[in-house]
Amino acid sequence: MKQILSTLGALLVLNLVVAGGAAAQTPQVGPYYATPSLDQTLGCPTLTNCPRFVVLSNYGNSAVLDRETGLVWQRTGLGIDLNWFEWSTHCTASVADGGKWGWRLPTVTELSSLVGLPPGHPFSWLSSLDQMVFWSATTAASNDGATAGDGSQVWVVDLDPANPSPISVLVRRPFSVKGWCVRSPQNLAAQ
Repeated sequence: MKQILSTLGALLVLNLVVAGGAAAQTPQVGPYYATPSLDQTLGCPTLTNCPRFVVLSNYGNSAVLDRETGLVWQRTGLGIDLNWFEWSTHCTASVADGGKWGWRLPTVTELSSLVGLPPGHPFSWLSSLDQMVFWSATTAASNDGATAGDGSQVWVVDLDPANPSPISVLVRRPFSVKGWCVRSPQNLAAQ
């Protein structure tokens, strides 16, 4: 009888240890958040069972998480042409989207991640644009004789779906094109 009670006691202790260990485990990253990475592709067969974009209710449905990159984009842009300084100021001062600070112009790499948006994406305002050229925060960094290394030229990206790949060109800041504000998980300053 002592041996049976001893065995049952040991099983009870083992059960408590196992159950306690399971409760202390750290949960995996869920389907809502992505580990920020500009070089990953979601392994999803269709948008219906694994959407790349999630409209964020905690931003008043005015922002969209790109699960592939971890970036948060404005759901609706202004759709107007402004110069680089005006767009940079607009994004930096913006709190309209979800009442959150930290908006900025995207880098050329971040903006290029939106090339070839899949059908069903939540950025319906893009279809009403006459042209889809957007400012980036990336300036010309070197003076190779063909570009100004003084930061007066900035990369723009053409997101027109008719183009098979993004057309990125350097333009002078006084030029006017569209802009699109973004937030990153770390709210890093644009490079």
